[in-house]
Amino acid sequence: LARDREQTFKKGGELKQLPLSYPPLFMDVTAWLFRDREHESFAILKYPRISTDILEIVGEGLLINGAKGSSFFVLPILGAHPNISDSLREKLFALPNEPAIWRSVACNPSSPKRFYVEYLKRIREGDQNIRHGVARDQSAPREAWELALAPIEPEVLGEFSRNKSADPDLLEKISENMSPGDVCGLAGNPATPPAVLAKLAANPDKQILWALTRNPSASPETVEKVLRTLATNPGANVRD
Repeated sequence: LARDREQTFKKGGELKQLPLSYPPLFMDVTAWLFRDREHESFAILKYPRISTDILEIVGEGLLINGAKGSSFFVLPILGAHPNISDSLREKLFALPNEPAIWRSVACNPSSPKRFYVEYLKRIREGDQNIRHGVARDQSAPREAWELALAPIEPEVLGEFSRNKSADPDLLEKISENMSPGDVCGLAGNPATPPAVLAKLAANPDKQILWALTRNPSASPETVEKVLRTLATNPGANVRD
């Protein structure tokens, strides 16, 4: 479901962050006018000087539909906004099964400490779906990742292996608990340490080998070894 949401959002195109030099009143009006356009709101709500009143109006509109579709990507931006109201903060944090939204509220410097404590508690006591969501959250704090990875569940480790914001030492750690057939995410992730990529070069899986050739973090020696394997193994040259 999360990947379907991501694809739906990306179809709208990339939006650049708006300049901080824009007048706050202009941005308030813009946020209000585009309050029903979730894709545009993703960029607009990153502007840090939008007023609390406007955030309240936009937030209430987004919450009517819950964390569905593109809203999944907009609500964390709203939760992290420095001018979010206490009431809106509570409503976002009360959404069920949305660890990225919880994180945005919990890690917001304007939020009381109790939100962060509760965020970690929800991960610790939550089910695999919660841990999976934390593993794919590129803005999650390290402490949250460590809690999500602790049970050593293949599905969660696999999701985290594709997280391009992951700490390299955590990727190295999970590589020790992953089966040879489940490391394609690690092979293609630029955050994976070069030493781990070098070990993956011995993997016979052609998808893993091709992923290594495209990884900018792979050393020239690793790429050369992989290309040699591909050149001498006809079956590996057929890309899926």
